[in-house]
Amino acid sequence: DCLREQRQILGSESNMSATELTHTYTQPEDYVEWARKFMNVNE
Repeated sequence: DCLREQRQILGSESNMSATELTHTYTQPEDYVEWARKFMNVNE
């Protein structure tokens, strides 16, 4: 799915692996919060 593809892309560019992201951010709200922090999105 979309999130899996994004995790693979972001995982290769960050210090966190896709597995770590999956374990750390299991809820959509957590993923969005991480995405905001990671990409500095202010919405």
